[in-house]
Amino acid sequence: MLKEYLSDLSDAVIDHSGEIYQYKDGETITSWKPYHGLKNNNSSEFFFAVKAQLDECKQIQQQIRSHPIF
Repeated sequence: MLKEYLSDLSDAVIDHSGEIYQYKDGETITSWKPYHGLKNNNSSEFFFAVKAQLDECKQIQQQIRSHPIF
């Protein structure tokens, strides 16, 4: 499940012109060059895209009643 989440997260990073700086302790550190982060509010829109993915993941986890703790 973690691999699937990171794959989905990577798609959101690419869609919003970000770069994954590093993975650390189950977290990702994502950054943008100033132009790309500000263009079309990419950094802010990325936040909302990931939040939507997490909300969807929570619904799926509730359906299967098994989920990892992040």
